[in-house]
Amino acid sequence: MQRLTAALCMVGLLTVPALAAADTEGDVEGYQGDARVLMQRITDGMTRSASDADGDGRVQRAEFIDGTQAWLNDLDRNGDGVITADDLAL
Repeated sequence: MQRLTAALCMVGLLTVPALAAADTEGDVEGYQGDARVLMQRITDGMTRSASDADGDGRVQRAEFIDGTQAWLNDLDRNGDGVITADDLAL
């Protein structure tokens, strides 16, 4: 679980600049139906509002890491602690 969390944190750190772009926050344009619902679940966990625990408009490292666990739990449909293609299947 720690390796998965660390790996997703690294991926998340690459998305931090996107968190600052409020105009694209939550944008899942181009997806329809179940695919849109799935993509919305994924993107919701990467938004500034999901990570900014103290509401100051900035995401500190600790806030991001703490928020990651809730995001992973939401995506891990079968609760095995690993995000796989099955968890993301439509």
